[in-house]
Amino acid sequence: MSEDLSETAADLASDLVREDIVVLSRPDVNHRLKTRLDISKIDHDVVTEAFADEGWEYSRHLYYHPQGLRDATTDLAADLRGDGRLLVAHDEVCDELARESEEEEPVRDHVTGWKQGGFDELVRGALEEAGWRHETVERRGHELRVYLRPLYAVFEENHSSGKSPLTTNELFSHYLSSSMADALEDR
Repeated sequence: MSEDLSETAADLASDLVREDIVVLSRPDVNHRLKTRLDISKIDHDVVTEAFADEGWEYSRHLYYHPQGLRDATTDLAADLRGDGRLLVAHDEVCDELARESEEEEPVRDHVTGWKQGGFDELVRGALEEAGWRHETVERRGHELRVYLRPLYAVFEENHSSGKSPLTTNELFSHYLSSSMADALEDR
C-alpha cells in the first residue's frame, strides 16, 4: 500500500506541475490522494518524500514547487504592475497563487504555511526582486500584511528625466501636492 501511495503521490505532484498548480495545502493534497486511491489514511512521510522526488518542498502544512511558485509570483507581480496596482494584500497574493486549489478559505486560516515558512519567504523574495516592498500594518490589534510599489519608483519609471522645466523630483513633488489637495477637497 505504501508503494501505491508513493507512486500516486509522485503522479499527483507531476500532474500539478503540468497544470500550473504550484502550491497546495496538506489537507488539499490528502483529499486528492484519497480520491485517487480510495483510502482513508495517508502516510504523510511517504507523500512528502514522493513530492520531494518531483521537486516539491513542504513547509508548515503546505506543499509548493519552488521554481513554479517563483515563476507564478513573478508573473503575478508583472500582472499587478500592468494593472497599475501600487498595493496588494498578502492574502490576495495567496488567493491568486492558490487559484486552482480545492481548499476553502476557512481551511486556509488553519494552515500556517500561508503566512510563515518556506512558501512565505519565497513569495516575499520574488515580489521584492520584482520591486515590491513588504510591510505589516497594525491597527487596533489587527495586522495586515501588504506588498507595495513605492510611488516615487513608479513615477520615476515614467518620468525619469522630468518634464522641462521641472526635474523628476520637482514634478513628483507637484504631483503629490496636487493629489493631496484633490483628496482633501473630496473629503
